[in-house]
Amino acid sequence: GTGRLVRLKNPSLILIRCIAAFLCIFIMEKTFDISDTILHAVGKNKSLTGRTEIWEMAERAKTPAMLGTGYLAFWNTSYARVIQKEFDGMMNSAHNGFLDMYLDGGFVGLGLLVLLMVKWGISSIVRTLHGTIFGRVALMIWILSIIFNYSETALFRLDPMWFILIVMMIECPVPRRRADISASDAKVRFRRKVTVETSEAPLPNILAWRTC
Repeated sequence: GTGRLVRLKNPSLILIRCIAAFLCIFIMEKTFDISDTILHAVGKNKSLTGRTEIWEMAERAKTPAMLGTGYLAFWNTSYARVIQKEFDGMMNSAHNGFLDMYLDGGFVGLGLLVLLMVKWGISSIVRTLHGTIFGRVALMIWILSIIFNYSETALFRLDPMWFILIVMMIECPVPRRRADISASDAKVRFRRKVTVETSEAPLPNILAWRTC
C-alpha cells in the first residue's frame, strides 16, 4: 500500500504506478461498471447515501454563478432551505468540496481552487522525483484529498484533511544528493585555490626600472 510507495528507492516508479492504477480503474469502470458492483456488495447504491440527489439540487439552485453566495453563506440562504426540506436535519455542506466551493465562490472561487490544486500537485511531483520522503507523502495526501472531497467537504473547512494538506504543501528546500554536494564543494574549493594563488603572485616591481 502507501508504505511500499514511501519505501521505493526509484521515485519515478511511484508516478508510473499511480498512473497505471488510475488507468486500470478507469478502464474497468467504463468496461465492467465496477463501482456499482462494489457498492452493491457493501449494501450501498450509486446515490452515495443521497449525495447525488443533493448535488443535483444544489446545481439547480439559483446562486450567483460568477462570485457565488460568499464563504459558508449558501446553507443559510433560501436556496438551501429548499434542499434541507427534502432531507432530515440541518445541512451545512453539499458533501462535495468542489461543489461547495462553487456555491461559495462561484466560477472565480472554483477556478482559483483548481489552479491551487494543480500547483500543489506539480510541486508534489517535483519533490517526489527528487527522491524525498516528504515529497512522496505529500503526493499521496494530495491524491487522497481529491478523492476525499468527491464525497465530503474538507477544502477551506476546519477539517483535519484540509489542515494536513496545507502542512504537506508547505514549500521547503529540496535537499541535494550527496554526489551533487560533493561536486559543488569541489568547485568551491577550486575557485578558492585559484583566488589564493592569484593573490599571492608577485607583482612587477615598477620602481626597479631605471631611466636612461
